[in-house]
Amino acid sequence: MSDFHEPAINPALILRSRYTLALSLIALLIISSQIAIQLTIAWNDDDSRVVNIAGRQRMLVEKIAKASLAIVLARDAIERAAPIAELRDAAALWKLSHDSLLGGSRDLQVHGRNSRRVLELFARIEPDYLAILDAAATLGSRASKQGVLGTELGFLAAPVMRHEKTFLQGMDEITFQYDRETRDRLDFIRFLEYALLAVTCLTLTLEALFIFLPAERQINRYFRDMRRAVVILKERATYDEMTGLYNKHTGLLILDRELEKARRLRSPLSLCFIDLDGLKAVNDAYGHEEGDDYISRFAKILREAIRAEDAAFRFGGDEFILILGCDAEKAGLVVARIRKGVDALNRSGIKPWSWGFSRGIASYDPARRTSPEEFITMADEAMYADKEAHRDAGLSPRREA
Repeated sequence: MSDFHEPAINPALILRSRYTLALSLIALLIISSQIAIQLTIAWNDDDSRVVNIAGRQRMLVEKIAKASLAIVLARDAIERAAPIAELRDAAALWKLSHDSLLGGSRDLQVHGRNSRRVLELFARIEPDYLAILDAAATLGSRASKQGVLGTELGFLAAPVMRHEKTFLQGMDEITFQYDRETRDRLDFIRFLEYALLAVTCLTLTLEALFIFLPAERQINRYFRDMRRAVVILKERATYDEMTGLYNKHTGLLILDRELEKARRLRSPLSLCFIDLDGLKAVNDAYGHEEGDDYISRFAKILREAIRAEDAAFRFGGDEFILILGCDAEKAGLVVARIRKGVDALNRSGIKPWSWGFSRGIASYDPARRTSPEEFITMADEAMYADKEAHRDAGLSPRREA
């Protein structure tokens, strides 16, 4: 009988269980940290809105008091019209804000979750709030009628003045209480984040000592490869590989952004649609590698002709679009620089053909809401008009002597 005994537990299973435990702990800690961070952000946003609205209540009640006084001092119904409208608007917003702070509001993005202390403070100023609200409504209604005496309006406005100070003091206490509770919540979340950070550090230390150190070289190599792959993928997702210009997807995103900027700032924006002349003839006569060289050299001229704040992207096989932050006249100067670069390339005689292009320029009209597709179509149509104008002067491959 053999003395060999299989191990009670498979070492591979032990390693796998440790990896599973380690990864589970890391996942749990990461999820917990993210929850804490998201709670911090969400609570901070909610609390900021609540504090702002609570602070705004002070401004609104002062506005109500000011409008009430203006109504009392007005000499006639015409002079009362403006403060009456101001009083009604301020009172409506004041009531909406008050109700939102107590019960929440989806429109104002207020949660309405109040502590017992805040509710006690609201209950304390509730009589003042109701008295001011009722007085403002009565004053606004009576003041809009003809023949109402100033003494009566003064009597109706008196509760607003009488309860304003008490309401303001109470609202200050509520605002300060909101602020204190916000700081307390943030302090708790910070403590929780620090605790999770400490546990995470301890967990990572133990895992590094007992699990991950043996695989350090492989992991480092993997991450180096992954970073290189991310850089390559990002470049390929943004730039056209042949020309180094932006690709169509990125170019359209930039165009959409620049159109929105032009609408908002009413700044000049021009689009230049460029189509290479004779590329098919070059491909047919000299092969696609030469055709690619045709495109690449022309793209280099485009990059050198535009300013840093402008953009150029490859729209199709032999089509390019320039996004220029200027009017049509200055866009024409850019085209002139491109034409100069093409002429210099043709004079160099490095290829047995001549470079040429057709172009169309469209300028953004602030009075017309133009979509990116419509803008491109305008420039494309202008380009075709230019191509028709010099169709008979297209590319003709040069013959070697």
